[in-house]
Amino acid sequence: MNNKIKNIVFNSLLGFLICIIIGLLFFGPNIFNHKLHAFQMVLFGLSGALFFSVYKFGNLKETIIVGTLLFVANFVFQCKAVTILRDFVFFMSLYSSLILYHFFLKKYYYSPIFIRALALSLFLGLFNILATLLLVLIFGVSSSEAISGLFINGRYGALSGLGLGIGFDLFTKYRMDIVKFLLLMDDSN
Repeated sequence: MNNKIKNIVFNSLLGFLICIIIGLLFFGPNIFNHKLHAFQMVLFGLSGALFFSVYKFGNLKETIIVGTLLFVANFVFQCKAVTILRDFVFFMSLYSSLILYHFFLKKYYYSPIFIRALALSLFLGLFNILATLLLVLIFGVSSSEAISGLFINGRYGALSGLGLGIGFDLFTKYRMDIVKFLLLMDDSN
């Protein structure tokens, strides 16, 4: 396995794993029930980790293909045509916040590790709130549902961003150790 694929796989795994751990700490096993809002932790964790890893270590064409495949896989998994617009808006919110985070990392590379994770938490939380506002305008829901949706989606976005950010930062910090370990494993075969 070449280094590009190893970087994508292990950055994705670490980001997804930390996102799941944070989801379990805050919401328990409800994050694995795809009928509940808490499933956003799994969905955003998996989709966000893969998208960001390919964006960081791959090229633009691969990123667009992966982003599209993740969206289509979500659609197939949920089998609900009525939610396609909602899902599209939230996937675009996720992808936009991850791209913004990538530019943030380039500018503030030497900032402390948890500040960087908090930045992704802030970006994804805010983008989720904006996505919810857009959907409220499109679908015209009641004000109590709108306020509830803003809080719920902002919270899940912020916690997913925190988990992904910590996972990505841990991979960045320990990448050389992970690569050395994998090279030793390759030599033993």
